[in-house]
Amino acid sequence: MENGKRRFSFANIALAFVIAVPFFTAGCGAKLSYEPSVLEEGQVGVAYSASVATATGADDISYSLKEGSTLPAGLSLDEGTVSGTPTQAVSESKFKVVATSGDMSAEAEFKITINAAAFAYVGGEISIEVNSKAEATVATATGATNVTYTLKSGTLPDGLTFDNGAIKGTATATGQATIVVTASAAGVPSVDATWTVKVTNPKIVYENFAADAGREGAYYTCLLSKATGAKNISYALAAGSALPAGLTLETDGLLHGKPTETGKKTFNVTASAEGYDSATAEVSVILRRMEVDDSQGTITYRGGKLADGMVGELYANLKDGVNVASADNYNEVTYALATGSTLPAGLTMYENGTLYGTPTEIKDNTFSVTASAAGCESKTVEFTLNIVAPRVPLEKFIKLEPALVGTEYSVSLAPEDAKMEITFTNITALPEGLTLDKNGLLHGTPTKSARSATFTIKGEAAGYSSSNCEIILPIRDIEVVLGDGKMEAEYIDLTDKTGAGYSGAASQEEMVQPGANQGASNNYYIGYTHCSIVLEFKFTCSKAVKNAKIDIGLASELGTVTFTPNEFDVILNGQALDYGKFTIPGGESEGSWGNFSNFTASRRAELVEGENSIILVVKPNTFLKGQSTGGPGIDYVQILNISDAVLKWTPCLYNVKTN
Repeated sequence: MENGKRRFSFANIALAFVIAVPFFTAGCGAKLSYEPSVLEEGQVGVAYSASVATATGADDISYSLKEGSTLPAGLSLDEGTVSGTPTQAVSESKFKVVATSGDMSAEAEFKITINAAAFAYVGGEISIEVNSKAEATVATATGATNVTYTLKSGTLPDGLTFDNGAIKGTATATGQATIVVTASAAGVPSVDATWTVKVTNPKIVYENFAADAGREGAYYTCLLSKATGAKNISYALAAGSALPAGLTLETDGLLHGKPTETGKKTFNVTASAEGYDSATAEVSVILRRMEVDDSQGTITYRGGKLADGMVGELYANLKDGVNVASADNYNEVTYALATGSTLPAGLTMYENGTLYGTPTEIKDNTFSVTASAAGCESKTVEFTLNIVAPRVPLEKFIKLEPALVGTEYSVSLAPEDAKMEITFTNITALPEGLTLDKNGLLHGTPTKSARSATFTIKGEAAGYSSSNCEIILPIRDIEVVLGDGKMEAEYIDLTDKTGAGYSGAASQEEMVQPGANQGASNNYYIGYTHCSIVLEFKFTCSKAVKNAKIDIGLASELGTVTFTPNEFDVILNGQALDYGKFTIPGGESEGSWGNFSNFTASRRAELVEGENSIILVVKPNTFLKGQSTGGPGIDYVQILNISDAVLKWTPCLYNVKTN
């Protein structure tokens, strides 16, 4: 009996031990902690996103709505994020979420309030220039997403069309119209707004400026600052304004004459052109008293060849022309054509030596000018002024709007106001895929991207000297979807970026290095990241994301070093991330590269809908033993855990040769 009892007791003890072991191992130091909270308030009709992925105590935690719990209408729970577009207002709705990791689980209760829709639409006034492509919008309703706009009443000015809130087309005449637009969105009452659409003339731009100083009694010439925005602009004294006594303003902007007063004078000038709204600028000029020295002096005056003029083009040599004489008693020098001399047809010489006018014939001209000053013997010298055929009116330099690889591109390089028939040819190679027609049309489909494709064209016309023009055309790569969320560093914009390292300076594409031997993703990385360099990764996100993960591929040639936010910043949308530290191993020998590794900068990064930016900044440090600021090799930035959001970016594929 005793032996039986002992055997019974032993068996019970053994059984108790076997049964207790699983409970002991499951609970020993492993427990999920999940706290309740109140989520951000939402609004009917407005996209919503909030994270409930706040449990701690394990990795790889999953989240699910507890059986029997419901979310406000229009919202759903996916991978720890409550998102959607609420369709019904509710005050402090409660629901429970279960957090699970392996055999462990915990639940927490959350509260959320969905406010009623605050759908608003206010009208106003928009202005569109006549004969210009309209890019205006009345799609300005707030308080809802996926709003549609319809034209309820009224008619747009001729040439304009309405397309879901966008006003497109080209207005053909000035005037204005009143329209009523209806804004509609799911779950909210529609709202009307009244808009006034004005079609106006384009405006001339004319800014205030200070004219050259003059002296009382001395002949004065000044070509007033040029207004912009139109061709064939004329200038006139504004109503109610007065010029300094003795001065005259010509319609081409030449202010001239002999001032008869002194002091700072201010007057207004109006710039006008047919078909444009005029603009008025304030002009100031300082007129000083002229003093004459009674002492005797000598005039120094040398003739020579003047800058060529062109038939039909204004010649305005106000300085450094024939007015280069000086009197050593500092008296005012005046100029006059010597007896028997004549100027090129179409030109006038004023008393202060200014040559001004529009030449009318091609000819090599020689004439003499006499310089005089009080107390000095006059001196006469000879000048040569050649009037040549006019040049084809091409700008010396044009930077075009960017083209896109694989997309049809077309732009006219012919000047709009040319009065002659110009024949265009390219004298250096055009970007691949583009053609230049003889009438100046550059067109085609670019096949290769470039930061700035540069080429030179020539314009020729009968009776005119040819002109060359350098063209700069940025050709961008196509925006791509980031299926794996990875942006390769060698394809970011490196414009004006310069780094320096053991081997000296490197700039822009020179910073891109082959790195297959170091395990670089896509075989390339950015090196020489020193001297406080700033590199930016720009991308777009289709919707807001609360808990994205940001990884960075890094390597070191500085030996094994540890970067913290004191030496290396990771900035997301203007906010520096506190990533703790990156300990990056160096190579086997001093100054050699270690292999690239992945480092996590954030597991809870917030992305916004639309454009996002991640900036990497190498900050001052001593990793190069005082030689320079040391930085890592940068391989990529990768965005993960974005659920169904779509990331897009535009790589600069011209940085390196693709494999």
